[in-house]
Amino acid sequence: GHTRDSANYNMIATDYARSPAKPVVDAEPNYEDIPNGLNPANPPLDDYDVRKKTYWALFAGAFGATYGNYEVYGFYNGNQPGLLPWKQALNQPGAGQMRFVRRLMQSRQYLGRVPDQSMIVSGTLGGSDHIQATRAGDGSYGLIYSASGKSFTVDLTKLSGSTLQGWWYDPRTGAATSAGQFARSGTQSFTPPSSGYGKYWILVLDDTSKGYNAPGLVSVGADLQGSVAGSVSDANGTVPYRLFRPNGLAAGQKAPLILFLHGVGDRGTDNIAQLEWMGGLVNNTRSGQYAAYVLAPQIDTHSWFQSFTSTPTPAMALTIQALKQVIASENVDTTRIYVTGTSMGGMGAWDILDREPTLFAAGVPMSGGGDVTTASTIKDIPIWAFHGSADPVVPVAKTRDMIQALRDIGGTPKYTEVAGGGHVIWDPIYQDLSHTLYAWLFAQSRPAPAAPVAVPEVIAPVISTPTPVTTVPKTPPPKPPTFSVTPVTIQKPKQPVKRKPEPVFKAPPAKPKAPVVSKLIKVKNWK
Repeated sequence: GHTRDSANYNMIATDYARSPAKPVVDAEPNYEDIPNGLNPANPPLDDYDVRKKTYWALFAGAFGATYGNYEVYGFYNGNQPGLLPWKQALNQPGAGQMRFVRRLMQSRQYLGRVPDQSMIVSGTLGGSDHIQATRAGDGSYGLIYSASGKSFTVDLTKLSGSTLQGWWYDPRTGAATSAGQFARSGTQSFTPPSSGYGKYWILVLDDTSKGYNAPGLVSVGADLQGSVAGSVSDANGTVPYRLFRPNGLAAGQKAPLILFLHGVGDRGTDNIAQLEWMGGLVNNTRSGQYAAYVLAPQIDTHSWFQSFTSTPTPAMALTIQALKQVIASENVDTTRIYVTGTSMGGMGAWDILDREPTLFAAGVPMSGGGDVTTASTIKDIPIWAFHGSADPVVPVAKTRDMIQALRDIGGTPKYTEVAGGGHVIWDPIYQDLSHTLYAWLFAQSRPAPAAPVAVPEVIAPVISTPTPVTTVPKTPPPKPPTFSVTPVTIQKPKQPVKRKPEPVFKAPPAKPKAPVVSKLIKVKNWK
C-alpha cells in the first residue's frame, strides 16, 4: 500500500482465486496526503491515487476497500510543515469522492458480481494506464475502469440481453452521461471523454431489459424519470436544481409544489446527490391524488441553508430565487406550496418558513431544529416536525424547543418523536406506509388571494391621531414541555442497503445576542 500505481489488483486476484473462497478487503491501499512509498522525500499521494486503488481493488474482486487520510489518522494540528490540520483534512477531495464509489456499486446488483478481465480484448495495460473490468454474474451489467482514459475494446457477448445501454461515469463528480445504445454482438471499441494522468472514466454497460437507473442512483433514491434540470445564479454563485413534474395532469391543471432541502452529506454541484433520500417523496407524488411538483435544489459543499440571523445565507437566497422561478414558469397551485427537509435541510425548512411565511401552506422539517425567536412569525403555518429521540448528530432538544416555543404563543404544530430513532429517520416517513403524512400535508392550503376591488380615489386631509399606549401584561413562565414519543414501524427493504453516516452537523454562528454554548463531541473508536 501507499505506493502510486502498485498493482494491488494482482494481489486481490490471487486472494480471490483461493479455495475455499473468502471475502477480500483492500484494507490499506493509498491514503490521501501520505508520502508516496512512505518516503517523506516524495510528494504526497492525492485524491486520484486514492480513487484509482479503490476501483482497481473492487473491480478485481474485493468486496470492499478503505479510505484513509494521513493528517487525520495522525491527528496533526497544522504545525507540521506541508501538512493540513486534521479537521481541515476531513474535507479533502478524496474523502468526499468515496461516496461516488459507493453509489456506483449500490446502483447495480452488488452480490453476485465477478471480476472478468476477459471482457477487455484490447489488452489491460499496466501502471497508471491499467484497465480493470467487472460484471454481474448473470451478465446484466458490466463496468470497465480506464485509469488514464485510454481507449479499449470490449467483448459484448460477455453480457446479457439483445440491446445494451452505455454510460460514462465520472468518479470525480458522480455524474453519468449516456454513451448510446447498441446491439449486443461481437466487439466494440470505446474512447473515454478525456485522457491523461488523472483523467479516468468508467464505462457502464447495461442490459436494457433490466431497467437499471443511471449509474450512481441507488434504488432507494429518486431516479431521474419525469425530472428536468435547471439552475439559478447571482453574484454569489449558482445553485442547480432538479424539478420533478407530476404525471397525468390535464392541460392547464395546477398542482401543488413541494420544496425539498437536502442534508450536509448531499451537498455538491452534480445535481444528483440531493436525490439520495427522495425515493419515497418522489414516488408518492408522481401521480394520483397526491400528484405534485417536487423541487430539489443542491447547494455546494461550502454552503448552508440556515443562518440563524436576519440575513439569509447566499444559498438560501438562491433557493428562494429557484422556488419563485419555478412557481412563475409551471402550473403551480400557489395555495398549496410546501417545504420539507432533512438534517441541515430540516433546519433550512424552519429558516425558509420564517423568511417566506406568506408563501407556504405547511412545513415538514425532520432531524433539524430552528430559531425559537422566529416562532411568532410562523406560528400560524401548519407544521409537522419529526426527530429521533436518540439523534447523535442534531440533538432532539433542537426540535423540542422549537415546538414548545410555537405552543407557548398559541401555535398548534404536530410533532412526532421517533422512539429510539437516530439521525436518519426519514426513509419510512417519506415512504408513508401508514398513509398519514401525505393525507395531512395535501389537506393544508392557504386562502386564494382575493380579486382586487376598484375603489375611487378620495383625497382627504391627513389627521394626526395620538397612538394609545397599551400595557402588555407579563407572560407567565412556560410550563415544562412534555413530548410523547411515537414509535415508527420501519419496513425493511428487500435488499439491505448500507448507508453512509450523516456528517456531524456544525451549526453556523448564532445571533450575536444569543449566548453561545460550545460542546465537545467525543468520537469513539477512532482509528
